[in-house]
Amino acid sequence: MFEMREVLSSDVPFTALQSNSDAPGQERRKKSWPPDFRLTSNYIGLFCRVAKTPEPYELLFAMLRVQSSLERRSEAFFQPFRLTAAKFNILNLLSINQGRMDQAKLVDQLLVGKSSISIVLNRMVRDNLIQREAHPKDKRQTVLLITEKGTKLWGRIAPMYETNVKTVFEVIPLSHRRQFLHDLDELHQALAKTLP
Repeated sequence: MFEMREVLSSDVPFTALQSNSDAPGQERRKKSWPPDFRLTSNYIGLFCRVAKTPEPYELLFAMLRVQSSLERRSEAFFQPFRLTAAKFNILNLLSINQGRMDQAKLVDQLLVGKSSISIVLNRMVRDNLIQREAHPKDKRQTVLLITEKGTKLWGRIAPMYETNVKTVFEVIPLSHRRQFLHDLDELHQALAKTLP
């Protein structure tokens, strides 16, 4: 989305300009430009193309488009393993935390809604990917453990998953990543303030 802005004082559109050498009666020569351009100048050849500042809804649309693409890619990646992104995140968190975590702590770190996590955990227990045991100090709490089957599955998937993540995000130059993370964090904090 671009707009043309004047760099000189003249308001004469470029398409209306005509060389003084044109013969009488000769049709004016017009230059064809894309519809999102407005060209102005007080002499032929000096133009300015200025990027229009994106509107907030354009930023939102761009983020939703990225989210949709990530979800489709994630679904296609995990489908051959009969997993979902949520199940992999649980296996991943358990694996990097010595194979066990308090359920409450794990739920807080997951990137899924808390209302649906119980169903996901029950299915993983059913599939022998994880198991539950009583908390040694607080009987109101539950500890989750990754099983041998879950460990082997995670070991197969994790290297391929990491490669896929690198492939997707390597398009962002190293010099831009710190600012990119900062901007995302600012947006996350702004959204958090609007939550009840």
